[in-house]
Amino acid sequence: MEITKEQFEYLSNLYKNCIQNMLSQNMPFFKFRQQPIWGFMFDERIAVLGVTNKESNTVCFNIAAIDFAFRTNQPLVIEQFALHEFRHLYQFGEIESYNNGNYDGAENIDKVKRWAYEHEHYIGPENNGNSTLNQYYDQDLEFDAFTFSYAAMRFKYNSLPEYIEMPKYYIGKYEAIAKDWDKKFSEIFK
Repeated sequence: MEITKEQFEYLSNLYKNCIQNMLSQNMPFFKFRQQPIWGFMFDERIAVLGVTNKESNTVCFNIAAIDFAFRTNQPLVIEQFALHEFRHLYQFGEIESYNNGNYDGAENIDKVKRWAYEHEHYIGPENNGNSTLNQYYDQDLEFDAFTFSYAAMRFKYNSLPEYIEMPKYYIGKYEAIAKDWDKKFSEIFK
């Protein structure tokens, strides 16, 4: 499926303020070194909610996925995904500080070392058509982003609709650290 430039602009204008407001409401969850920039892209695969680009410090949201989420009355999917992708930008900032040799962040240095290694050897959910889903989920970068976004949603809303869920791969692992996330968020929102 293709869309025209006019359709892309129409959808971008339709959802721009909604996305901006949602992101503004969630800024207290983040500890960015630089203010992130976001925009829209198009990918007909609605499972691709967007991409993060560390070089430009941007997140591009898939307008097709956003449109689908709103049309199916599942807008919190967008918020959960945004939290996940912006967590990656936070991780990249911590990695950059570590790589510059003067890490002064709030994360455990061993965690940041793992993030740096995984970032250099990143495994996507699919690699040239070969399924690498388990390897993708095994990366601490992804575990941290998935658990952060889910925990933030639980903290913010207390009760979540059934369509917001943790990847099944992390069931059991998430519960072991859920209290840690709640404690961090409680300190932020005192």
